[in-house]
Amino acid sequence: MAETQEQNDGELLAEFACRANEAAFGALVERHSPMVHSVCLRVLGDFHEAQDVTQAVFLTLARKAVSLRKDPSIGGWLHRVALCLARDVRSSRQRRRLREERTAMDRETTTVETSEADRHALRAELDEAFDQLPERYRQALVLFHLEERSLEQTAGALGLKLSAASARLVRGREMLRKKLVRRGVTVGSVGVLTALLSTEAGAAVLPATFVSATVKAASLAATGKLASGVGAGVVSAKVAALTKGALQTLLMTQLKTAAIIGIACTVVTTTGALATRALLTPASPATSVEQEIEKPASTTIVSQGARSDAGATHAQRIRIANETLIPRDERTMTVRFDISWNNSWRHEVNHDAAWVFFKVRPEGAKEWQHVRLAADRVLNPTGYGQKEGNLPAEPVAAQAAPPLEFLVPAGVDGFTGMLVRRAGHGVGDLTASNVTAVWNVSASTGIAKGAAVAIKGFGIHMTYVAEGAFFLGSGGTETGGFYQYTDGRQNNRPYRVTGAGAIPTGQKDGRLWARGAAPEDGGTIPASFPNGYAAFYLSDMPTHEEYANFLSMLPESGEKTRGPDKAWQVSTGPELSWAEGARWTAWAGLRPMTELEYEKAMRGFREPVPYEAGQSFWGYLAGKRVASVARVVSVADAVGRNFAGTHGLGTTILPTDWPQADAVGTGIRGGRPDTEPARLYTSDRMRAALADDKRDPNCAWRGVRTAP
Repeated sequence: MAETQEQNDGELLAEFACRANEAAFGALVERHSPMVHSVCLRVLGDFHEAQDVTQAVFLTLARKAVSLRKDPSIGGWLHRVALCLARDVRSSRQRRRLREERTAMDRETTTVETSEADRHALRAELDEAFDQLPERYRQALVLFHLEERSLEQTAGALGLKLSAASARLVRGREMLRKKLVRRGVTVGSVGVLTALLSTEAGAAVLPATFVSATVKAASLAATGKLASGVGAGVVSAKVAALTKGALQTLLMTQLKTAAIIGIACTVVTTTGALATRALLTPASPATSVEQEIEKPASTTIVSQGARSDAGATHAQRIRIANETLIPRDERTMTVRFDISWNNSWRHEVNHDAAWVFFKVRPEGAKEWQHVRLAADRVLNPTGYGQKEGNLPAEPVAAQAAPPLEFLVPAGVDGFTGMLVRRAGHGVGDLTASNVTAVWNVSASTGIAKGAAVAIKGFGIHMTYVAEGAFFLGSGGTETGGFYQYTDGRQNNRPYRVTGAGAIPTGQKDGRLWARGAAPEDGGTIPASFPNGYAAFYLSDMPTHEEYANFLSMLPESGEKTRGPDKAWQVSTGPELSWAEGARWTAWAGLRPMTELEYEKAMRGFREPVPYEAGQSFWGYLAGKRVASVARVVSVADAVGRNFAGTHGLGTTILPTDWPQADAVGTGIRGGRPDTEPARLYTSDRMRAALADDKRDPNCAWRGVRTAP
């Protein structure tokens, strides 16, 4: 134990992540649990509820040990996670009480006029202000004040000289004092502030068994097996649910100076004295989204949420090489190939994958055919596998690499490709050799037995968007935004999509409606229309190379409509018209994205925030120029609503349910930060019904594959 006490947080996390050293994780729990529990207790006011949240915070830490192992001190990270998760629990509790009591005003006007209540309120304000400090100042104040380390210990943990650590503390306290003043809290002196920062450890003493129980559960959480611990009594169902929720909403931001993970609590502050609240915290029970909301002076920027912190700052390229055909039986052949891409990831919430498909051409033929695969089941069919691989579940180096998984979609528009993904949790570059799939040769035309056949493999990087309920509309009044109609007196209540069935539309209570580009009044968005509830995979934008490969595979008879123009100089990818993007999508065996899926892809499971904008919750890459702009199938037009989510069959012929080359039934969602800031809002629909059949340098293209 003496050895673990001398190690910094990062060293202990590395011990736990690399060697499953439970003693190291136990030292972290002992070191930081008093501070974490105090934060939760101040927010929740209930010792046992705070204890559950505290345990969930450390189980979240166990799952993120890999990405945080280089940080010498994680106190600031833990404070932020604890604050966000506790506020989320408090908000859920308040909403539940509102439903039970039916009278929010009575509860809100009840206060306890005691000095202890005043101190509790001051501490709550302090935690809120604390969360808005720059990371390096928050880290220093957490160590010195909340964890009551000495100046020498604080300096050592941060790798600073005593004078530098002291200066950082002075500066941090002054910044904190000013933030409290802006929140209406007057702090007369640094001494008063220091007293407020005291942990009051006596009020936060956890049971003696807390550390051992948390460490045992952490070992399960680290390997993604926390659910099994619920059945075995290792962890409560409530704590497991809290941990899952924290992981779903944990926002990762890779800073230049350190790999520091952030929760999606920080949003860009609006002008004036009001400091913005955490994204994860729903609106106060007393504030209805039906009330008129003044448009902010600046956009609420939302950080990405569910993606692994190992995500690259540029689009991933799937590399397929060494494609080989091996005889198998009378009807099929084995396709063997190598695959690799950078920054692959998989965790509880989502993962990335490669959409892999093949084209073949018999010797002497001019045209390439799309390969139809053969599979006896969707997941890991017979004949699909890998012989060799380097799939590091970073930082574990001495253990066997986790295998790949293969999913072959079935159905009338299936068997056109396969999704390749990690079989287990992990992050890092992925390389696998001698991967195999099965080609249904009998489904191809003009290929005789024993004939020489050329084969080419292609891969498109995809991001998984999980199944689940989500909101349309933000609660603001963005142009054309969706909302739930009630009685005509409001036009901004978010509409919650709760299933994959039909969605009634129109100006009747409970129906989906919009402030512009509205769907049919008194109509229905059919159940066959991809409304975003079901899981799907979303592609990166096609690169110049990927689109050029597509063109090179087309016959010479007029399909190659793409000529040299300035679009080839666009850094984020070729500008494509609707027709060009749709042809590429059909050729790849994918389909277009709907505008409802666009909001799911951007907002994810988060509570809506008026005028929100920014990175996708799932972490798909937006690019530097085109931001979140995308061509979508629109619900504002009957042609768009007729879209049934059919996938392309590997040719450039568009399925009949798709909007065709004239772009009728399509629209554009999103905008560029440099020229279209108002369009950046996730819920903005100004161009949702814009049937633009021209190339647009500001517009990206993304394909979708419905999750099998």
